[in-house]
Amino acid sequence: MAEIAYKLASGAVYVNGRSPVLAAQAGSIVGARKLFLIHGRAKPVQNLKWTQSKCIRESVQHVISTADPFIMSAQRNGNIIDEMRKVRNALAHITTSAKADFRTVVRLTYGANVNITPGAFLSSTKRTLVCNLDRYLSSTNAVLVDMACGV
Repeated sequence: MAEIAYKLASGAVYVNGRSPVLAAQAGSIVGARKLFLIHGRAKPVQNLKWTQSKCIRESVQHVISTADPFIMSAQRNGNIIDEMRKVRNALAHITTSAKADFRTVVRLTYGANVNITPGAFLSSTKRTLVCNLDRYLSSTNAVLVDMACGV
């Protein structure tokens, strides 16, 4: 997502040939990242966030218009982006909140409170035809294509 945003801010067009609506344009990928960090902000931010649709919008809104297809696509795909973040956090962090978020994902996915580890959740086909890891990989591809399309 970051790379798509950086390229758009550097003057690239969407796959459909449409130009993004930009408040400012950078001359390079590195310049685009710097632009996202400082342009239009009272206080520059240290890092950009790409793991939730709200964070994506907040990272780029001062450079890319909030009505632009990139941001609209991030909001359209916000649920799957957030779900993948929660599963990733359950694997990477041993916190109460990460575990609670993961239990919510499991409950929404299976329709019940199932006692399952994140690894088994990602790889199992016992309750679904396609394992969740494959679902996330294909979803990631679809989200990125959607964000690059310009529709």
